[in-house]
Amino acid sequence: MRILPQKKQLNFFVHVPKTAGTSFRDSLESNTCVISDYGDSRPQTSDIVQKWAYVKNDIYSLQQHIETKTSWLCGHVWLTKYSGLVPAENIATIVREPIERVISHYSHEMRWGMSDNMDLETFLRSSQAKNTQSRYLAGVPISLIGAVGITEDYENSLKLINHQFNTTLSNTLKNVNEDKARLRDALPQSAIQRIIEQNQKDIALYDQAKALQSQRLNFLEKGLPWTYMYAHVNERNEVSGIVFRSNNTSPISVRLYRENTILFDGEAAQYTSEFPDMNFSRGRYVGFTVKLTPSQLKTSEPFKLQCKDTLQTFYFNK
Repeated sequence: MRILPQKKQLNFFVHVPKTAGTSFRDSLESNTCVISDYGDSRPQTSDIVQKWAYVKNDIYSLQQHIETKTSWLCGHVWLTKYSGLVPAENIATIVREPIERVISHYSHEMRWGMSDNMDLETFLRSSQAKNTQSRYLAGVPISLIGAVGITEDYENSLKLINHQFNTTLSNTLKNVNEDKARLRDALPQSAIQRIIEQNQKDIALYDQAKALQSQRLNFLEKGLPWTYMYAHVNERNEVSGIVFRSNNTSPISVRLYRENTILFDGEAAQYTSEFPDMNFSRGRYVGFTVKLTPSQLKTSEPFKLQCKDTLQTFYFNK
């Protein structure tokens, strides 16, 4: 009898700095194989990553040489570096309240940074203090990512991640430092305001992550399947949407509303070319498009995209 090789599952954790990602990675290392990418020739970077991603510059072959049945790629890397290797639903990340994340990063730089001249003004001018979380996710909507945890709600985040990835990770949150709270109190209000002003994308991202987590926990409690949903109005004045579920090869039936008028009632089964670095299910046949009339474009009411079976809803504007 011929024994077929076991199918390998590769997951990907985008470790945004100062979001409790180290604690999450430590939990993974206690439960499964972790392959790390923290930069070229960095001591935390796994040998297999150093060889294939940096020396040979052949990321596709990296996946072929991972031998364990279930593995996690983890690291301080843009989401799009490895998103083509794994299904979109196999990607996880954690986000943090943006002001706290910037202050924590500054505290880390003061304690461990390589530069002796990293004062507050220098740090706030650096890219590390400007929408870091959004840049790590490289423009990919968080509603299309497998699981997005929240540092401030870490316990519930683990509950959702464990459910999505069939893991049993425990809460080992570390790096909690009371000095960081005192540092925020010591910062001038002008510095706090500057952090707010130059992190507007991260603030919007964080607010969306909180709303998604609340909705997803509600669906988990009710035993309803979670649907990955995103839609926007493109440059051709069309609503372009993406809808899919984990471990589901059937197209998802949806309705699109605006001002209680149904604009679309059908399946998300068209090919989508949006977010080309992402590996969507069904060979990317998870999309739909709706041409809008001039009158439909004029109204300021938000669009409502809704799954017909679970009533999960995604709101968006132009």
